[in-house]
Amino acid sequence: PADGIVVSGNSMIDESMLTGESMPVHKKKDDVVMGGTVNVNGMLLVKATHVGSESALAQIIKLVEEAQTSKAPIQRFADKISGIFVPFIIVVSMVTFTIWLIIGIVDYDYINSYTKRRPADGNGTEARNNCSNARDYPRQSDDYFAMEFAFQTAITVLSIACPCALGLATPTAVMVGTGQGAKQGILIKGGEPLELAHRAKIVVFDKTGTLTHGKPKVIHSQFFRSGLSSRDRRIYLAAIGTAESGSEHPLGIAIVDHVKRELNVDSLGFVKDFEMVPGCGLKASVSGVEWIAESEEDTPKNSGRRESSPCPVDSRTHRVLVGNREWMSRNGLAVPKMTEEAIREFEFLGQTVFLAAVNGSVVGMMSIADTIREDAVVAIETLHDMGQSVVMLTGDNRRTARA
Repeated sequence: PADGIVVSGNSMIDESMLTGESMPVHKKKDDVVMGGTVNVNGMLLVKATHVGSESALAQIIKLVEEAQTSKAPIQRFADKISGIFVPFIIVVSMVTFTIWLIIGIVDYDYINSYTKRRPADGNGTEARNNCSNARDYPRQSDDYFAMEFAFQTAITVLSIACPCALGLATPTAVMVGTGQGAKQGILIKGGEPLELAHRAKIVVFDKTGTLTHGKPKVIHSQFFRSGLSSRDRRIYLAAIGTAESGSEHPLGIAIVDHVKRELNVDSLGFVKDFEMVPGCGLKASVSGVEWIAESEEDTPKNSGRRESSPCPVDSRTHRVLVGNREWMSRNGLAVPKMTEEAIREFEFLGQTVFLAAVNGSVVGMMSIADTIREDAVVAIETLHDMGQSVVMLTGDNRRTARA
């Protein structure tokens, strides 16, 4: 990957891979772009400034690798103890072996009281006369049994007292913890922050994609014309959705999904002469939407989605514009005062409002927002019960954040 600076062009860049923000960012000349991000639409000429290991993505990967190999304070303390304790245990184990070996050679009966074996005769031959179980009377001599018992006791001391778990458990836990966190999008700087996490009293959450779904959704849609028939309403919806189907912008995708749910269809009409201006809106010519105006009674909602039928060749073409107020003004369309008030109301709630015009007339609007995740509420309540203070950090304006 390579980072760079935009030399020319305009486009929307999806930086969710780096920032977690689902909304594309408008990039123009002299703006910085990062390797690994996705150009949603438009064309950019970029001058590379950082390549390979110097790129932002490579630095993130390096951070995760360093976090897995870094030592936490408790691990460094454990290593110091192990450096002293391990040699000491080895010495104790050797001393144990020596003492029990001497005891076995001097007084085998004492060891036999632990092993429950019968002593061998002086030549090392088993006393087999009353043998009921051959396993109870091995063929070796007393000295061999003494050495075997001494070795067992030495190994027992070494395996029980050696602090292997102390030296292995901490680095293993740090490696697994940082690795699993990286898979979930949580970057842990190292072992020390991971160890000190239990002392935290304030938890800071990012908003988009953490507390919210990170996916825009149409919250409200309405048409301005009074007495609008069901057929006309469906044609308007289909025309708007068809126009947005030519866009890869997340807001456009949200509108298309909303239209398909409302109309209970899998596909929409055809789009041509598509033009999109980043930060403003789009305009396009759409056709093949009349078939969607079929009466709702003919296709009950509980019957499942309808399969798209062939569109007539001579179907009417509709000119559609979707965008903000500035986009409507650029195209010579006036926004009614009542509509302005409705737009401000939804914007006060932190929602993004799009106006839609069909065939030269502003017909309706849609408000879009990123909805809150259900488990986010439970997580925040749990943290409050634990006595933690929760803070939300976002790049959005205060109005959107409070909404």
